[in-house]
Amino acid sequence: MTRVLSPRQWETEYNVKAYGAIGDGSADDTPKIQADVDAIQTAGGGTLTFPPGTYRTVDAIRIVGVGNMRVIGYGATMTRTTAFGAFWTNFIDSTAPGATNYPGYTGPSNLRFEGITIDCNGDAVVDGCIGFMLCHAENISFHRVKILDVVDAHALDINGIKNLNVTNCTFKGFTANDTARAFSEAIQLDGSFSAVGAPSA
Repeated sequence: MTRVLSPRQWETEYNVKAYGAIGDGSADDTPKIQADVDAIQTAGGGTLTFPPGTYRTVDAIRIVGVGNMRVIGYGATMTRTTAFGAFWTNFIDSTAPGATNYPGYTGPSNLRFEGITIDCNGDAVVDGCIGFMLCHAENISFHRVKILDVVDAHALDINGIKNLNVTNCTFKGFTANDTARAFSEAIQLDGSFSAVGAPSA
């Protein structure tokens, strides 16, 4: 059965700066952004807003819970200065503590990302990097999102998703450090029946 989002689940706004994010490109904003996301998941849904600024992260932001979240970030950029795999995921890797496994389309769903820029900073950080890696969910949309300078991977890594909508997005820049892979798809669509680093069906 398809899970339908009620607009009321996005009514409550959570501002990342209200949770202590700085957005100056220097401070590590990862724990503050993650705390905001966790609060939305505990509440059952909401809208996460990024005021204009540059938000440095040192690890993935993980959406673990019901989903039901809209992320709005016009004028905001998330960037990295250290290596990690993906900026946004909706699961915890099977090799990590607290690992999640979502069969079918039961993962955190009803997610919309709008206006935000993800800078993988491939010129400075050469380890592989993905903008978004989302698995086993439904009703996922991206609108006017920019993903820059991915490394050895994809801007959007979409695994086993039902009802995906990508509109007016920009994917620019690719760094190939893997000598066997000179290019990569900006949008990777995968059934995710079994995958390393992603939940299996």
